[in-house]
Amino acid sequence: MFTWGWLRRTAVLWDGRVRFARPKRRPPATVKANARKRRRLAQRNAQVLREGEQRLAVRAAAAAAAAKQGE
Repeated sequence: MFTWGWLRRTAVLWDGRVRFARPKRRPPATVKANARKRRRLAQRNAQVLREGEQRLAVRAAAAAAAAKQGE
């Protein structure tokens, strides 16, 4: 592969010039694993919040029904 410093040859243009580009930075496996853990934790927290909101809504509906019955 033809390189020029840290640039990599990516394409030859129609007029014969060569286009160079920076290599794409690939994060290490540990960074990817940590990102996956953070994403899973955020999803779990969101699920817990949704379940809590549902329980609160059910309690509020039950309280409203009880108050209406007591009138």
